[in-house]
Amino acid sequence: MSRSLADYLNTMAESGALDARALARAREIAGITPDTARWRWFLDRALLTGGALFIASGAIFFVAYNWNELERIGKIALLGALVAGSAGFGIVRGPSTPIGRAAMLGATLATGALLAFIGQTFQTGADPWQLFATWAVLCVPWALAAGSASLWAVLLAIANVAVALYVRNLRGWWWIDSGVTAMGYGLVVLNCLALVAAELWLRTVQHEGARVVARLAAVMAIASATLTFMVFVLDRSGRSFADAIVYVVVLSGAYLIYMNYRRDLLIVAVGAFAVVAGVTTVMGRYAGDLMSSSAGLLFTALVLVGLSALAATWIRSLARRWEAR
Repeated sequence: MSRSLADYLNTMAESGALDARALARAREIAGITPDTARWRWFLDRALLTGGALFIASGAIFFVAYNWNELERIGKIALLGALVAGSAGFGIVRGPSTPIGRAAMLGATLATGALLAFIGQTFQTGADPWQLFATWAVLCVPWALAAGSASLWAVLLAIANVAVALYVRNLRGWWWIDSGVTAMGYGLVVLNCLALVAAELWLRTVQHEGARVVARLAAVMAIASATLTFMVFVLDRSGRSFADAIVYVVVLSGAYLIYMNYRRDLLIVAVGAFAVVAGVTTVMGRYAGDLMSSSAGLLFTALVLVGLSALAATWIRSLARRWEAR
């Protein structure tokens, strides 16, 4: 089964060359339609992951519900046993096996709960960002052992929270004039570094999970740059023009790399709609000054609809052109 073949059949159906019955038969012959074995493979991993999440969540909510009844030592013992048990079970069964990866994911979530409990109960004086940073660092060995894209994605999300909480108070440099700007820059840098690491991972092992992490990092970098630019446009008190430069650099880099060197329609599509968001924000910011408020709002809505339709049409044509090559 290949993704390109599935896209080709879908394109044939959209053009009218295949009706619904012919498309279903073609997918069956090509082996694209999931059979019993594939459904069992998917359900096995989905239920393993869901089970790990529910077990970890159950222990966390049990401690929260019985907060007043449990002694401190009981709370620590329960959460610590969950961390040790999940990690130990994953190591014994093999961290790179499906059940081992699910156990490592549960241990990761339990680690965050344990650190949060320790910080809240004993008043360590640590800032919130230190909790998330420690959480991510402690779980890196498990992610390395498991080689799981879902676990790396969770750690990337945790690292984003840690960076956002840390850099929001960084001010005083000429290009950082607010907490929003600091968070935007910090998240762009973090996710760009994560994107480079994921691309190197993909080039080394050709692991499909690396593509998932790379796409997540790219989307988060583009989103961070876009939101920072939108705040720059909408904030009438004046902000550093570096926000716009970062926005342009991130989108230009994503376009050049994922249009020419490593084609990725998802990242290109996110970049296209980031451009739509940026242009619409600019129009909404200045249309009200040039027109009445109602006319400016209507004009901005028309711009949004038109640019979105144009972007969608371009993305579809791009997908067909890439498929034909």
